[in-house]
Amino acid sequence: MFFPYLFHLMFCQLMTKKLKKPFVLGLGLGLVASSTFLAISEFFTQRKSTAVGLSMAGTSTGQMIMPIFVGLLLKNYQFHGTTLILGCISCTGMVGAFLFKPMFCCAKANDPHEVEQGKYDLNSNANVNKPDIKKLDNNTSESESLLSGQVRAIVVAESDPKTKTPFIIVSKESMLQKRTSCLRKVVTTWDLHLLKDFRFVHMSLGLGLGYVSSISFSTFLPMFLQDEVKFDMWQTTTCMTALSAADIAGRMTTSEIFRKLKLGNRSQFMIGAILLAISRSLLVSLTSYNMMLVLSVVVGYIRSITVINQNLVISEYIPKHELPSAVGLNMLVKGFFVMSVGEPLGMLKDAFDYDTCIHLLDVILICVVISWTTEIVLYKKCLKKRKENNVITTTPAA
Repeated sequence: MFFPYLFHLMFCQLMTKKLKKPFVLGLGLGLVASSTFLAISEFFTQRKSTAVGLSMAGTSTGQMIMPIFVGLLLKNYQFHGTTLILGCISCTGMVGAFLFKPMFCCAKANDPHEVEQGKYDLNSNANVNKPDIKKLDNNTSESESLLSGQVRAIVVAESDPKTKTPFIIVSKESMLQKRTSCLRKVVTTWDLHLLKDFRFVHMSLGLGLGYVSSISFSTFLPMFLQDEVKFDMWQTTTCMTALSAADIAGRMTTSEIFRKLKLGNRSQFMIGAILLAISRSLLVSLTSYNMMLVLSVVVGYIRSITVINQNLVISEYIPKHELPSAVGLNMLVKGFFVMSVGEPLGMLKDAFDYDTCIHLLDVILICVVISWTTEIVLYKKCLKKRKENNVITTTPAA
């Protein structure tokens, strides 16, 4: 996180275009956001959701405290000095990153049975198809292999220089397979084959819509309180502070509550989305300051459920070796929705009011829950039929 601030300071005099400076800073923030979750996911095998919740609670606490600190720095050190100080403070993140790599004396052996799993059997793509290894048939000629469309094995005769014992290396790869196209390399490097998985794409779309709903509500709420409810600045600030404080408390406690209930991350997200839609709809229908303050606390606490499980839903389904690419694709989907949905929501607000926009955001959450529930039900039915068919085929005939 230090490097974006440093680049922003070094090139602020050289870059004249307004889009370059936010791009560099946003690039660093995006890398920090994704790498932090991946580091936690790699380090913790149990109570992963609790670790993610505590990490995000610390992030939210910093976001509440830092504006006051930055304001004091700007008065004394101006913009350039403040940016340099913030860059140096960001270096403390490197110390935290080193803590994710324990010393040899403290490292524990990885136990595959200790990995925390969700309620549903979502790791359907964990098994990678391995190519079949067949013996070389000496009776099959090269022309027959080419005409049949099969891949002819490559046989290389070599000998050990020490023992001078001859041996044969058999390779299943053909020359055509070795000439991998650039597109194939991109697909392999970035694990773009995940886009062929309907369940992963469905999850990413739902998480993207949920993220847009949360971000848009946070943007509309202070304007709704001032323009629609006619709250003054102090009342609006109090409601927003109560919402943020409840959000932090929820990030530290909700993970343990759901862990005792033995619910998967996807189930947690759906429960949080339903409760969040209901509480937000009640919030915009009230005008009393006291009731608005109470519901702000409720909304903030429930919102933490959906925020914590944004990436955990992906990690619950995707195998560990494909998780970085899956998180990157999920963030790409979120960015696409943020850029594409923001302007239509603004036009809807201009045409109607804030109430309509917030209710629409709640409808989006409900649609995500309905869609996910339908998918889970159909998947469990298909899985049940598949098991029944396997039992029938393996049963010996009478």
